[in-house]
Formats: sequence, structure tokens, C-alpha cells
Amino acid sequence: MTDDNPKAVVDRFLGLIASGSRDDIVACFTEDGVIDMAGTPDFPWAGHWQGRAKLEEYFTVMPAALEMMDHQMTSCTVQDNRVAMTGTEHGRSRASGKDYHAKWAWVFHIRDGGIEFGALARKRFCCSGFRRRRSSPLQEFRFASRLAG
Repeated sequence: MTDDNPKAVVDRFLGLIASGSRDDIVACFTEDGVIDMAGTPDFPWAGHWQGRAKLEEYFTVMPAALEMMDHQMTSCTVQDNRVAMTGTEHGRSRASGKDYHAKWAWVFHIRDGGIEFGALARKRFCCSGFRRRRSSPLQEFRFASRLAG
């Protein structure tokens, strides 16, 4: 796969998140690929994960902590080798068994057919009794743009 289709690289990665093997997911990244995850030290997956070994560790830690039940992309913008996406997810904490719902924004930089950089921010909100407020595509784009710097 080439940089000519950065969205296809990202689509493959997101498809593997739900059902792929750790090795297949990590193979979506360049050798020096990076994931930056927003969060506090309370979250074992938060931080800067660079290189194949650290990405393998990340994709071991994250699924051990969270069960991904559903994720949906709500918007996507592609410019040159960059892809910005927003969406929603539903999952469950493996430690507590509690469901969660979140909005997310990913920003990716693609190089040589792989993910060179991916940054994720999530805004979690709780489950039962939650009334979903819809965001406009412009609000979601602004959220993703803030991540991109």
C-alpha cells in the first residue's frame, strides 16, 4: 500500500482493532511508528508508545484493560498524508465489568504505506441514563484539528 491512499491504511488499522491479531495491527505502523494516547497515569495505555516493541506492548495492555464492543466513525478528513477522524465507541472495562461510551478523535500521519504517527483523544461518558447529544461535523472537525496542533 502506498501513501497515495492514506485513508485505506487507516481503514485497515481500524478494522483490525476490533478483530485482528496484535501482529497484524502493529504491522500497520512504520518501524518507528508512534501512538500518543491522551490520559492520566491512572490509565495503563496512556502515554507515548514508539517503535514496534512498544506498539506490541501497547496492543497487549489496551485489550487486557478494555473490551471493545462497537466503534463507529462519524467524520473523516484527508489532507495529503494526514487523516483526521472522529467517532464513537462502546466498550467494557475488564477490571470492573462496567460499560462505557466515548467519543474519540484520531489524527494519523502516513508514511511509506504505514502509520507513522497516531494520536487519540477520548471523551468518556457513562452508560445508563445517558442521553446522547449529537455534535455537528464542524464541531467534530474542530476537535480533531486541536489534536493535530
